[in-house]
Amino acid sequence: MITKIGIKKSLKELVAYEEVKKGENELIALARLTTVVESTGLKPRDPGMIMFLDDKDVHDCRKEVMMPIDRVVEGLKTKIIPEMRAGFLVFQRNNEPLEKYYEELLKYIKDQGLEPKVDSICTSIEAIFQPDTYSYTTMDFIDEDKQDIYEIEIIIPIED
Repeated sequence: MITKIGIKKSLKELVAYEEVKKGENELIALARLTTVVESTGLKPRDPGMIMFLDDKDVHDCRKEVMMPIDRVVEGLKTKIIPEMRAGFLVFQRNNEPLEKYYEELLKYIKDQGLEPKVDSICTSIEAIFQPDTYSYTTMDFIDEDKQDIYEIEIIIPIED
């Protein structure tokens, strides 16, 4: 179920990040990153994010997992996600495939007379807002039978 759709300007944000290894599950990579962040004494914040550096459907798409943090800590890979104009769609997961939501967002962007940004830092970002009952660090994964209890935001950079 789609709960929000629109165009926004994101804020600059400091994140800890790791590259996702080829063939690795993104949630496992996000759990590992969260554990590393917590081991530095920082408190990870929602949302955990998966950044797709290439077209998501391309074989061997390069990906990074990211977690917003409050400050730079030695030994932790960090970067600043720049401010960007983007189309976004927030949904509560149900039985629909993720691709359906990408199609909806791309249609919305085009209906606004806009285009995805080709020379952006990424092709898309999936931000996962975890319910309080789950934790990446304890490896509690999303219960496939209760998918409607968490939200995902898809973000696609657009031309200014």
